[in-house]
Amino acid sequence: MDQQLSMFAEIATPSPVRCLERTQGGATLWLKDDSRIHAVYGGNKCRKLAHLLCDAQRRDKSRITTFGTAGSHHVLATGLLGKSRGFAVRAFLIAQPWSAHAERVLCASVASGIELIPARSLWCAFDAVTQLRDSRSAVIPPGGSNVCGSLGYFEAALELAQQVKNGELPEPDYIVAAFGTAGTIAGLLAGAEYTGLKSIVVGVSVLKAPGRSLYARRLANSILRAVGSGYTVHSERLIIDSRWLGAGYGYATESGADATSIAASLDLPLDPTYTAKAFAGALSLLKGRKIGQNTDVRAPNMAGSPMHVLYWHTLNASPSNIEDARATILPQKLRVLLRPCPAC
Repeated sequence: MDQQLSMFAEIATPSPVRCLERTQGGATLWLKDDSRIHAVYGGNKCRKLAHLLCDAQRRDKSRITTFGTAGSHHVLATGLLGKSRGFAVRAFLIAQPWSAHAERVLCASVASGIELIPARSLWCAFDAVTQLRDSRSAVIPPGGSNVCGSLGYFEAALELAQQVKNGELPEPDYIVAAFGTAGTIAGLLAGAEYTGLKSIVVGVSVLKAPGRSLYARRLANSILRAVGSGYTVHSERLIIDSRWLGAGYGYATESGADATSIAASLDLPLDPTYTAKAFAGALSLLKGRKIGQNTDVRAPNMAGSPMHVLYWHTLNASPSNIEDARATILPQKLRVLLRPCPAC
C-alpha cells in the first residue's frame, strides 16, 4: 500500500475534521471533509482510484473501462484522474432520473473526452466488456467498489483513528456516509475493526439493491484478509438506514432538500443523489428530529441516543470542469439517458 500511496502523493491527507453543531445536551455533530483532498477531483472517488489506477499501471494497462449512471461522479473522476495518469478511459452509461446536477456532471464527462457508451443496463454493459476481450484494458467496477478500490477507505479509517488519538475529535458513536456501491462503507467498516474504533458505521442507502449489506460485510472481510488481518467484521457494527431513499436512485427528496438547506448554513454544499440523503441521516441520529416527510424513527438495531456523530462528506468540491462544461451540447444518444421525473 505504501508504494501505491506514494504514486498518488497529490492526495492531501488527512482530510480535515470540524465540529458542525453541539446540542444543549452536549451531543456533537462532526464533519470529516473529503471534498478537496485532490486538486483535480476530490470526494471519495480519488481515494479508491489511487489504488485502482496504480494497480492498472502495475499490470501495464493502457485503457480504463468502467461503468456508471449518466450523471456518475465515479465515471467523471475516473476520466479526469485516469487521463492525468496517461490512460484512455471508456465508460458504459445507464439511464438515471434527470436533475440539473446530473446533467452538469454528464456535460463535464463529455467535455473531458471520455469515450461514453450508452447501455440498456449494467448487465448489458458487463456483457459488452466481456465480448471485447481487451487485454490492454483494466476494468473498474461501478463506484470502484472492489477490494483494491476499497483499500482507500480502509486507510481513511486508519487516518480517522489517528485523528481521534491526536484529540482532534472524540471517538464517534456513529460514522455516517452514503451507501451506494458499498466500497466506501466496506472500507470504513474494515478500518474501524482493524483500528479498534468502537464506532458503528451507518450507511445511508441511496439506491434499491437487495443484498448490499451482506456484500459490504463480505467486502470488508476480504479487505481485512488482504492486509493480513485475522479480524472479522461483525454484523452489529453495520447499520443500513434506508429512510431517506425516497423514490430511488437519483430522485431528489424533501428531506434531502431540508438537509441541504441546513448544510448550506454550515458552509457545506450537498448533491441531491448522495450527500443530501446521507446528511439527513446524520442529522436525524444527532437530534432524532423529523427531516422533511420522514417520520422520527430510528434505524434498525439503533439503541439509545448517540453523543458523537461523524458525517463523512464524499462530494467533490475541488475546482473541476463541471461548471465550465455547462454549455456543452449533449449528443442525443446520451441526453436520453437522463429520464424526466415527476419532480422535474
